[in-house]
Amino acid sequence: MRVTNGMIADTVLRNLNRNLKRLQKMQEQMSSGKTVSRPSDDPVNVARIMRLQSMVHEQEKYHDNMKNAQGYIDNAESALATVSDIMNRARELAVYGANGSMSDEDRKALAAEVDELISETIEVANTSFDGRYVFGGFKSEEPPFSRDEVDGSINYSGDSGKMEWEVARGVTIPVNIPGDELFQNGSGNVFDVLLQLKEALETSDQEALSGSVLEGVDAASNLILSQRAVLGARSNRLEVAQDRAFISNINMTEMLSKLEDVDWAEASMNFATAAAVYNAALATGAQVIQPTLLDYLR
Repeated sequence: MRVTNGMIADTVLRNLNRNLKRLQKMQEQMSSGKTVSRPSDDPVNVARIMRLQSMVHEQEKYHDNMKNAQGYIDNAESALATVSDIMNRARELAVYGANGSMSDEDRKALAAEVDELISETIEVANTSFDGRYVFGGFKSEEPPFSRDEVDGSINYSGDSGKMEWEVARGVTIPVNIPGDELFQNGSGNVFDVLLQLKEALETSDQEALSGSVLEGVDAASNLILSQRAVLGARSNRLEVAQDRAFISNINMTEMLSKLEDVDWAEASMNFATAAAVYNAALATGAQVIQPTLLDYLR
């Protein structure tokens, strides 16, 4: 088969175009810092990169959930620590009031302090985090506890809902304890006990102060302590989960970097090689393609 100038020119142009595409690919890698710019560059690698990116984004979402859950739980636990202190003081006042040497006026002064403790407990029971009241159950947008201005009773406007947040795929953790379960529990009703303590001090009921009232204060204190333990265990679980998620995220990010990030030393070398090959192809093509008739007529 006779080789014509046209055939030589087509071959040269085809090779030049292939070398130019290689050079362009190297240039894109250098400018973007990524090994692939489009799925056609490396379909298998792109699929792995997309899968890892999805996993990293999912892990970041769960990490945010865990941080928010930690804040929610820690605020609730801190609030209950304050309630524990209040109940300890209430016990002291009950013991003082049961003392036979104390006058009725002294007991009324103690009753006034208990009244302040009740108000403080309501404030603590209305603790909020990130715009939500932590002891309101699902009804977390409004303060769950209020005091009736007429009879002084404590009203709960929340519900018994328990919120569970997803901290990993298929894994949830409860982040709240409803206020009715904490402060109006039958086995240790904090507000009822404080109201009974106040009444017993106002009426100088020493028998109640040393008996049923003191027992009620202890029962309410034990309930609060047990619920603090529950919240503490959840907080510890979240800390461990966050540490594990952090390490997992680092590992996935490193894998993703190895797959998609350019090795700058290798990329620079490949770019220089591709540029040299392209320039050599240009020079060789110029020498191989024979002059045309027009060149002779100039």
